Amino acid sequence: MRKVGLLALVLAAACSSADTAVTSPMTTPSTTTSATRATTTTAPTATTGSAPTTTTTTTTTTTLPSVGDVSTRAADGSETVWVPGGTFAMGDDAFAAEAPAHEVTVGGFWIDRTEVSTAAYDTCVAAGACRPARVAGDEDLPVTTVSWQDAVDFCTWAGSRLPTEAEWEYAARGPAAFPYPWGAAFDPAAVNFCDVNCTEAWSDEAADDGYAGAAPVGTYPSGASWVGALDMAGNVWEWVADWSGPYSADAVRDPTGPDEGTTRVIRGGAYASDAGGVRASYRFLGGDVRPTSRHPNIGFRCAGP
Repeated sequence: MRKVGLLALVLAAACSSADTAVTSPMTTPSTTTSATRATTTTAPTATTGSAPTTTTTTTTTTTLPSVGDVSTRAADGSETVWVPGGTFAMGDDAFAAEAPAHEVTVGGFWIDRTEVSTAAYDTCVAAGACRPARVAGDEDLPVTTVSWQDAVDFCTWAGSRLPTEAEWEYAARGPAAFPYPWGAAFDPAAVNFCDVNCTEAWSDEAADDGYAGAAPVGTYPSGASWVGALDMAGNVWEWVADWSGPYSADAVRDPTGPDEGTTRVIRGGAYASDAGGVRASYRFLGGDVRPTSRHPNIGFRCAGP
């Protein structure tokens, strides 16, 4: 069993066990587009000798966005990418907290291209809809020190919501269920993880991602997932909507997790995580990560229909 680095500071002790792009136009609207075709038919009236009547039938064809299409959210200016619905193998049988791997189907949705930045979050604070983060950060850094409810409040204000755990993993892994957002093999150049700049015992002295802490959102374009989502491995952990709980082996559609619980799931790993801790199927389910936690390693991103 290898040792997996998770959260820095208070979560360092909890992470010692691993067992427990498509480039698209930036102007694509976030709503579906439709093409309308009108057809005209002419038929005689029932009255002999009268002029024929004309009936027009309108047919509307709805076209969904394509994989990786990009839209800009009006409320805060954040970019979102389209994740088309599909089926994938969620989880990993090699790790107890991620087993059993099981078939999951999700409908299409939009998800933030990056973690929510401090600048975007402060827009909500200025509007009076969000409370300030516990610790102020630079505008281009992911906002952290926000609770699960703070994340929910922001996404609601922005006209979105937190992604479910299944949506988050599907956006990161795709139908091929890759171990990492960018593919099958770990790439230290694609992620902010525990490298030579990290003070944890599991640091990788051969790698240098350029940051001892969080990096500005979108710093590692080579780490993009199959839909073009960035920062889904490393940098900071991300709140998702679900309560913590074990997986079922059953095939499910649009799962939302347990109905109740005491801890919320966080995903993606952080700058203090090792290569195993930033796998796209990795789940942190317990420890001291209560929904009220405002930890310097936890941020979030939003999703929506």
